[in-house]
Amino acid sequence: MHHAIKPLVHKGWARHELEKAAHILKTAESKKPMSLKALDQSFYHLSLVIGVLLQIVLALMFIILSIALHAVYLYPLAIVIGIAFGMLMSHLMESMKHLSRKQHVIAASLFSVFAFTSGISIVLFSNFLSDALNLGFAVHIPWLFGIVYMTAFVLPYLFFDFSFLEQ
Repeated sequence: MHHAIKPLVHKGWARHELEKAAHILKTAESKKPMSLKALDQSFYHLSLVIGVLLQIVLALMFIILSIALHAVYLYPLAIVIGIAFGMLMSHLMESMKHLSRKQHVIAASLFSVFAFTSGISIVLFSNFLSDALNLGFAVHIPWLFGIVYMTAFVLPYLFFDFSFLEQ
């Protein structure tokens, strides 16, 4: 069922009205100019690239924080920032309702893997800096931070984006 039709079902539209609306939407999508379809796809790919770049910026910020903060403060901060950034990316991906389920799964998988690996990299590098500079700050567990950050980042995306994809 098309994502625009689902709210109409809840509003009590008759079956023949729903079928007519679905047909109109399907016809409109097939008549969309090729240049507009290409623009839609390029926006999707650009969003993925922007998401990865923003993850890198967050990773740089977290390197400093993970050196300075004890785990009691670092992990809740990672959860808050992960959820906030996850909601931003979720909103961006949800605004592209023309995407197929496969594209949403690819985006969620890409963001999950990148959040996990950047979380591990952050802690490994901050632990290395702390040891190399003899700062004596708390050493964090890389895989644990990666899981916490990845989970916090992906939860809003999974909740919001896949809730409207239910068939």
